[in-house]
Amino acid sequence: MKQHRHDALSIPNLITYFRLLLIPLFIWAYFRERYDWSLAILVMSGLSDIADGYIARHYHMITDIGKIVDPVADKLTQAAMFFCAAWKFPAIWILFGFLAFKEIVMLFWGWYALRRTGTVNSAKWYGKVCTGVLYASMAALVLFPGLSEGMVDVILLVCGGVMLMSLILYSRWYILFLREKAGPERTKLREHDIAQSRTSPIVLGFIAVVLLVSVILTAVFLNGG
Repeated sequence: MKQHRHDALSIPNLITYFRLLLIPLFIWAYFRERYDWSLAILVMSGLSDIADGYIARHYHMITDIGKIVDPVADKLTQAAMFFCAAWKFPAIWILFGFLAFKEIVMLFWGWYALRRTGTVNSAKWYGKVCTGVLYASMAALVLFPGLSEGMVDVILLVCGGVMLMSLILYSRWYILFLREKAGPERTKLREHDIAQSRTSPIVLGFIAVVLLVSVILTAVFLNGG
C-alpha cells in the first residue's frame, strides 16, 4: 500500500518518533546516575506507547508506517534499558541474549508474512504485555540500583518467562495466519482476536501498573529486610 506524507505525520506516528528521541536521553541520564530522570523517562515512554496505540485504533489512524516504526521504537527502548541495567547487573546480559534471539525470530516471521501475503501485521496484546513487563522490571532496576542478586534473579526469571510466552503466542499466530492466507477461502482471523485488540489498551494499562507496583514493593521489602 502506498503511504502518503500525512500518514507518516499522523498523531500516533509523531508520538512514536517522540519515543525514539527519548532513548538517547534515557541513556545519558542513566550514565550520569540521574536515576530519577531515567525512571521519569521510562514512565513517559511507556505511557506514550499506550497512548499512540489507543489513538491509532480508536481514531482509525493505523498505518503501515506505524506498524513498522512502533515495534522498532519498542525494541530500541528495550535494548537501551537492558544495555544500561547490564552495567550494574551483569546477569542481565543472559536475558538480553534471549531478547535478541526472540527479536530475530520475530523479524523472520514478519519478513516471511510480508513476502507471502504482502501484509504488515501490528503488535498483538501479548506483545504489549511483554513490553509492559519489561518496562516495569527495568524501572525497578533503575529505581533501585542496589537490589540484591536474588531479587535481580527473580526479575530476570519473570521477564524471561513472559518473553517466552510472547514468542510462542506470536509464532502460533503467524502459523495460523499464514495457513489461513494460503487456504482457498482466505478467511479472516477469529472475531475474538479483533475484540481483544479493542480492549487491550485498558487491560495492558492495568497489567503494567500492577506489575510495576508489585515489583517495586517487593524490591522495597527485600531491601528493607
